Amino acid sequence: MSKELSNSFDSPVNKFEQMLQTNSVLFFDVQEFESIIHHYIDSGEINLARKAVSMSLNQHNNNIQLILLKSELLILDGEIDKSYSLLKGIELIEPNNQEVLIQKATIYSKKNQHNKAIKILKKSLKFIDDPSEVWMLLGMEYMMTSDYFEAQKFFKMSLNLDPEDIQTLYNLIYCNDQLKEYGKSIEVLNYILNINPYNESAWHELGKQYLKINKKNEALTSFEFAIISEEKFSGAYVEKAKILEEKGDIIEAIENYQIILQIEDESSYIINRIANCYEKISNNQEALNYYEKSVKIDPSNNNCWDNLIKFCIKNKNYKKAILHLEKVIKLNENNLNYWKKIAFVYKETKRFDLAEKA
Repeated sequence: MSKELSNSFDSPVNKFEQMLQTNSVLFFDVQEFESIIHHYIDSGEINLARKAVSMSLNQHNNNIQLILLKSELLILDGEIDKSYSLLKGIELIEPNNQEVLIQKATIYSKKNQHNKAIKILKKSLKFIDDPSEVWMLLGMEYMMTSDYFEAQKFFKMSLNLDPEDIQTLYNLIYCNDQLKEYGKSIEVLNYILNINPYNESAWHELGKQYLKINKKNEALTSFEFAIISEEKFSGAYVEKAKILEEKGDIIEAIENYQIILQIEDESSYIINRIANCYEKISNNQEALNYYEKSVKIDPSNNNCWDNLIKFCIKNKNYKKAILHLEKVIKLNENNLNYWKKIAFVYKETKRFDLAEKA
C-alpha cells in the first residue's frame, strides 16, 4: 500500500502531506526531503518544516545536507547554541563546507559579532563558484558595523552579477546615502535602467536621488517614467504630485493624488494632501471637506487633526473648530496643544468661563 501511495503524486510535497493525512510511512530520498523542507521554510510553514526534518533524519540520519537544514531551522527558532553544535560536528567532516561557513556567519551576526561573521564569510569565498550571495551577506555585515564604504563595495559587486536584485540595490543606495554620494546612486541606477528601461523601482529611486540634489525637473521626469513602466505605481504618483505642488501646478497635483485613490484604499495622508492643495487655491469648501474626511478615515492621525483645526481657526470657522476640538480631546485628552487651541477659540467666541476651564 505504501508503494502504491508513493507512486501516485506529482510532487514530493503532495506525497508528504498525503502521508501525514493518512498516518502512513513512505520513503523519500534525500533530494525529495530537501525539496519538501525548502518549500515549507520558504512558505513560512515552520512546523511542517520541522516535521519534515525530523522524518528525514530518521530515514537518512547522517546526511550532511539534512543536518544543515536542521541547523537552519534551529537558527530560525533562536536555538543558536544547538545549531552551532551541529555545525561544529559537520565541520569535523567537511571543514570547508560553504553552507556551514554561511550558517556560522549568520550565528555570529545574530550575536552582534559582525567582525567574526565577516572573517568567516571571506573564508567561504575561497570554496564557492557563485560568490553573489556571500558578497550580499558581506555587504550586510559591513553595513551593521556602519562601514558603509566596504558595504558599498560588496553590494555593487553583487548587483553587477544580478542587476534585477532590488533589495541589494536598495542596500547599496542606503550606503551611498550615508556617505552622501548621491551621484554614485544616480550612476548605478542609470546603469540598471540601460539594462532594463522599464524597471519602475529604479526610475522611482532615481527620482528620489535627484530630489536629494535639488534637481526637481529631472526627478519629475523620473517619476513619470516610473508611471509609464507601471501605471499603478502609487509611490511614483505621490512623489510626482508633491513636486507639482511645489511648482505651483496645484490642479495637476490634485489629479495625481486622485489617481492614487483609484489605485489603492483611501489613505488619510493622501486625503490630507488633497485638502492642502485645495486650501492653496482658496477652494475652502473642498479643503474643509477633505480635511474632515481625513480624520474620519484615520481618527488616530494627529497630523490630520492639526491641519483641520488650524484650517478652521485660520478661516475663523470657530463653530467647526470647537466641534472638531471636542472630538479630538475625547480621543486624546492629555494633548495640551488641543486644550490650548480650544481655550483660544472659546476666548475668541467670548465663552470666557469655558476658556478658563480649558
